[in-house]
Amino acid sequence: MHRTSTIVALALTALFASATAQAGGTTHNVRVNGDIQAAITGAGNGDTIQLAAGQYDITTTIDPGGKQVTILGTVDG
Repeated sequence: MHRTSTIVALALTALFASATAQAGGTTHNVRVNGDIQAAITGAGNGDTIQLAAGQYDITTTIDPGGKQVTILGTVDG
Protein backbone atom coordinates (compact mmCIF):
# COMPACT_ATOMS: atom_id res chain seq x y z
CA MET A 1 0.00 0.00 0.00
CA HIS A 2 2.77 2.43 0.96
CA ARG A 3 4.67 1.67 -2.26
CA THR A 4 1.58 2.36 -4.41
CA SER A 5 0.89 5.71 -2.74
CA THR A 6 4.55 6.69 -3.17
CA ILE A 7 4.44 5.88 -6.88
CA VAL A 8 1.20 7.83 -7.31
CA ALA A 9 2.65 10.81 -5.43
CA LEU A 10 5.78 10.80 -7.59
CA ALA A 11 3.73 10.55 -10.79
CA LEU A 12 1.52 13.47 -9.76
CA THR A 13 4.54 15.55 -8.80
CA ALA A 14 6.18 14.90 -12.18
CA LEU A 15 2.93 15.73 -14.00
CA PHE A 16 2.50 18.97 -12.07
CA ALA A 17 6.12 20.02 -12.65
CA SER A 18 5.79 19.33 -16.37
CA ALA A 19 2.56 21.30 -16.67
CA THR A 20 4.02 24.21 -14.71
CA ALA A 21 7.11 24.39 -16.92
CA GLN A 22 5.01 24.31 -20.09
CA ALA A 23 2.50 26.86 -18.85
CA GLY A 24 5.13 29.36 -17.74
CA GLY A 25 7.39 29.18 -20.78
CA THR A 26 7.97 32.07 -23.15
CA THR A 27 8.61 31.71 -26.87
CA HIS A 28 11.59 33.63 -28.28
CA ASN A 29 11.44 34.03 -32.06
CA VAL A 30 14.68 34.16 -34.06
CA ARG A 31 14.66 35.52 -37.61
CA VAL A 32 16.81 33.99 -40.35
CA ASN A 33 20.47 34.73 -39.55
CA GLY A 34 19.33 36.11 -36.19
CA ASP A 35 21.39 35.55 -33.05
CA ILE A 36 20.39 32.15 -31.69
CA GLN A 37 22.83 32.42 -28.76
CA ALA A 38 21.34 35.78 -27.72
CA ALA A 39 17.88 34.21 -27.69
CA ILE A 40 19.14 31.35 -25.51
CA THR A 41 20.97 33.75 -23.19
CA GLY A 42 17.77 35.78 -22.78
CA ALA A 43 15.62 32.70 -22.23
CA GLY A 44 14.73 31.05 -18.96
CA ASN A 45 14.17 27.42 -18.03
CA GLY A 46 11.14 26.04 -19.83
CA ASP A 47 11.25 28.63 -22.62
CA THR A 48 11.13 27.81 -26.34
CA ILE A 49 13.43 29.21 -29.02
CA GLN A 50 11.50 29.23 -32.32
CA LEU A 51 13.74 29.49 -35.40
CA ALA A 52 12.24 30.95 -38.57
CA ALA A 53 12.50 28.78 -41.67
CA GLY A 54 15.78 29.31 -43.49
CA GLN A 55 19.50 28.68 -43.33
CA TYR A 56 21.60 29.81 -40.38
CA ASP A 57 25.36 30.31 -40.65
CA ILE A 58 26.58 29.23 -37.22
CA THR A 59 30.30 29.76 -36.68
CA THR A 60 30.51 29.18 -32.93
CA THR A 61 29.27 26.58 -30.48
CA ILE A 62 25.77 27.23 -29.16
CA ASP A 63 25.88 27.03 -25.35
CA PRO A 64 22.62 26.64 -23.43
CA GLY A 65 24.42 27.51 -20.20
CA GLY A 66 22.69 24.73 -18.29
CA LYS A 67 19.23 26.06 -19.15
CA GLN A 68 16.42 23.71 -20.06
CA VAL A 69 15.11 25.24 -23.27
CA THR A 70 13.46 23.79 -26.35
CA ILE A 71 14.74 24.81 -29.78
CA LEU A 72 12.25 24.36 -32.62
CA GLY A 73 12.61 24.98 -36.32
CA THR A 74 9.95 25.61 -38.92
CA VAL A 75 9.68 24.39 -42.48
CA ASP A 76 8.75 26.49 -45.50
CA GLY A 77 5.73 25.18 -47.16
